[in-house]
Amino acid sequence: MVQEGKVWVYETGNDFTPPSRVIFSLEGDTLVGFHQCQKLYITDEDIDGNNYRQYKGAMYEKEGNVYFIAPGTTMFVLMYDFSSEQGTIIKLGAYEIKIKKKELVKYRNEYLRVVYYSPLEDGSETHSWIEGVGITTAGNLTTFIDGYATWLTGGYWSMISCSINGQVVFDDQDFYVSGEIVTDIPTPTSSLSTRERNIYDLQGHQITNPRKGIYIKDGKKVIAK
Repeated sequence: MVQEGKVWVYETGNDFTPPSRVIFSLEGDTLVGFHQCQKLYITDEDIDGNNYRQYKGAMYEKEGNVYFIAPGTTMFVLMYDFSSEQGTIIKLGAYEIKIKKKELVKYRNEYLRVVYYSPLEDGSETHSWIEGVGITTAGNLTTFIDGYATWLTGGYWSMISCSINGQVVFDDQDFYVSGEIVTDIPTPTSSLSTRERNIYDLQGHQITNPRKGIYIKDGKKVIAK
């Protein structure tokens, strides 16, 4: 999720103005307290093509969680929690949410977790996070960082793409067309990436401290003794 050169492009608009783009980008390292972070910038593109760029804060990732700190503040807030189980209630920025369910989805030869959650103030509204990507659409909670919400902007936010160093790794429309829900990860073919992946149990949940049992690592079944 937190990588140098990562860029998220959102489309935003409302009933009164044409769509415009908002770009979040991670550019450069910074040390905040004891945490090695990436600096987060936001660039607004208005309908006339003018760009307004602003430093928004810093992010770091640890054990499936992503944390954010804004300029002038002293505490990190939780942005994403990919490690909590179904039914868990967590504090996300200024809001409390409940994890409703988790799925494992195959997309572009990668296996991504999708976490579905609802804000406690409106349990009927469901949002989702995608592992390594973040939130793709915004309801009344948040788009990318706490404070960017449709009830504040009066419109909608929708992710167009996520890229790393100019290479698109996630396309919202393509994901919902080609993404395949899986319950187990098959043995990878030679075309799959060989980079190290996280460890999952057979239900697709990330495991940070595996005990005895069967797990999925690098797309393969492994036995922890």
